[in-house]
Amino acid sequence: ILPRAPADGREAEWTASWSVPAPEKVEIAQRNVVGLLRAKAGGAHADEYIVISAHYDHIGVGRAVDGDMIYNGADDDATGTTAVLLLAEALARQKAALPRNVLFVCFAGEERGLRGSRAFCERPPVPLDRVVANLNIEMIGRPLPQNVGKAWITGESYSDFAEILREPLGRTGVELVPFEMAKMLFAASDNYSFVNKGVVAHSISAGSLHRDYHRPSDEVDKLDIPHMTRIIRALYDATVELASRERAPAWSEAGKKVRERMRR
Repeated sequence: ILPRAPADGREAEWTASWSVPAPEKVEIAQRNVVGLLRAKAGGAHADEYIVISAHYDHIGVGRAVDGDMIYNGADDDATGTTAVLLLAEALARQKAALPRNVLFVCFAGEERGLRGSRAFCERPPVPLDRVVANLNIEMIGRPLPQNVGKAWITGESYSDFAEILREPLGRTGVELVPFEMAKMLFAASDNYSFVNKGVVAHSISAGSLHRDYHRPSDEVDKLDIPHMTRIIRALYDATVELASRERAPAWSEAGKKVRERMRR
């Protein structure tokens, strides 16, 4: 940085110049974690799948807030991956196999642009045209005060997905309620990678975009564990419903229009 003295006697003006190295492409290994619960052999839907998913990544280490630079992601989305693992464990203990296969997936790279789910859908481990639905679980641990024990679904009007789940969720006392940002958030999580491939896919949440969202203060001790437990128990019945019902979820006219806009 060098001063430059003007000829007319005014104070010196300062100029600066700098350079930075050219950006380098760095390959970082990311891994989706997948488990398969096989369907009852020989059934009419034995070659079909539903996908139960959540993302396990978060921001990691970032800008410090009040001296804390670890972005824990307890609600976003350790609550979702906890649900996936507990559902897989509970369903695996069933003696009777379900009519459809269930894939349990924990995705990497959601926070970096849905990268894990996009890779999954580009190179699926099973035929994607045999996947009839994706139930993606996002942030189920921090409800609004008036929504304890309740849940909401992104893009609810785009298919009959929410109506299919309303009754099984209700068996555990979980009511589906509106959320003002639910339509906008339809494209904000891993379900959208499946939507891009034509699969009926929605995220279910039972939380809120609280002030700790994407901050180091998203800590586990702030989770409402009884609320979260009720939601996971309800998701057990929802998963069984999706895996067992004769008719697969279908897009509504509104959903078809959304997908048409996407293709353009």
